[in-house]
This record gives sequence, C-alpha cells and structure tokens, in this order.
Amino acid sequence: MSKLEPGYYGEFKTPPVVEVVFGVAFEPIPGFSTAFFGLLWNLFGEEFSKTTDQQPLPYPAQILKPGHPVRIVPATKPRLPRVWFMSSDERRIIQIQRDRFHYNWRRQEESDDYPRFPDVFSAFKKHYEILIGFDADASGEGLKELQYELTYVNHIPVSDFWQDFDQIGNVFPDVSWRKDSGRFLPTPVTMKWDAQFPMPDGAGVLTVSTRTARSATTGEPVITLDLTARGPAATLEFDDWFVLARQWIVKGFIDITDDKMQRAVWGKKE
Repeated sequence: MSKLEPGYYGEFKTPPVVEVVFGVAFEPIPGFSTAFFGLLWNLFGEEFSKTTDQQPLPYPAQILKPGHPVRIVPATKPRLPRVWFMSSDERRIIQIQRDRFHYNWRRQEESDDYPRFPDVFSAFKKHYEILIGFDADASGEGLKELQYELTYVNHIPVSDFWQDFDQIGNVFPDVSWRKDSGRFLPTPVTMKWDAQFPMPDGAGVLTVSTRTARSATTGEPVITLDLTARGPAATLEFDDWFVLARQWIVKGFIDITDDKMQRAVWGKKE
C-alpha cells in the first residue's frame, strides 16, 4: 500500500474533522512586497476566486528538539498582511505571508465529507511548489524552510456517549470529572486540557488541545480537539515529515479517544 493511500494508518468512515491545515514556515522572502500577492493570485488559478486580508502570524519559533530552547527571529521591517486566497465555496484556502505558507481544507456544511489526506496533501504540495517557483524567479535565492506543520481540527458534538461536560471522560478516558454526590463544585461550564508529546528522532512535537464550548446555533455543548504536529524542516524529507505527522495525529487521536465511541460514532474500520 502506498503511504498516501486513504487506508494508511487507519481510517474512519465519518471522522469528526472540520479543518485540516498544512503549513511551512521559512525565512522572510527577500524583497517581498504587497505587489507579489497579486502576482501569486494569478498563478494559483481561477479556483481561488476570493481574497481577504488577515493579521500576520507571529514569526515562527523553530523547534529544535523537545525540551531545547527555541529560536525567535524578530521582524526588521513593517509586517505585511497575511492574505487568504479562497475557493468560491470557501472550503479551500491558501494563506500567504512573507514567512509562511498554509493550505486549509475546512468543512462548510454538515454534509461535507473530509476529502482525506492524499487529496489535501496533493493540493497543498501543488500550490506550495507554485510559491517555490515564484520565489526562485523573484529573488533567485530559494525558500529557506524552517518548520513544517500539520493540524487537524475536530468538533465532537453531543451523542449517546456524552451530553454534558462532566461526561468528558466518556470521550477522553485520560480526562475525567468525578461526579460524587457530596462534592462542592457543580458541573463545569468550560474545560480544557493540553498536552505535548515528543515525536521520534527530533522530528518535532505533537500538541493535543481540547476545549469545551457551546454551539452558536443550538446552544448544545461541543468539544473541540486540535492535534498539531510541528517540527524543524531539517529532520526529514518533505513528504516523509508530513506522512509521519499524519501518522502521529491519527494514532494520537485513536489513543486519546474512547474506542467504543470511535466505532459507534465515527465508524472506525478494523
């Protein structure tokens, strides 16, 4: 089986994924100016018919090894905006700034199916290579990659397994809330849990973040689960790093969520 086929490292029939973000951080492109955004928009094609400006992301901290200090390089010029190029249905987004490239898929309707890793990874690579070619023509120096990033955002609505935040242990067995009848504190209205796990051979860190919230439309409780792998670009070849990151995210998801819920709600395949 190819490393990028859908079945690699397990598969869910209806995963709770609402957004996937691939990213690369690099040294600021020399001479990059606002005019370049328009040139890149033409190169990305008619699919990305919408655009909007966003606040730039902070200059990235390069992860060297888990537990080691990070290196932060301050900006020496005024920060240009981060520009979003969006498909007409706003499901796919390219994000560009002087030192970042991100490619997002995001769910817009409840009926949207996650297109799976190979499809989104292929689109990410295709458009990132456009930026690489553009930079080679514009600066002649080539991108100096610092860090790779992959994030899966999951939304977990109420189900037969949980209806309120004091049942969070039914979703994440490692996180629980005691429901002793005599305890002083009532059911919490918000909860959060964060943890970081070192990936092998200095390839980076997997960050797991859970948050509780309420649906803006129904008012029902919902749990968000973000799994983000970040690591220095120098440790592995490009494809190999993202395949490893996906492995850690998928296996990490399986490890921290309840097995019965995986099968009953998300259709985990054997």
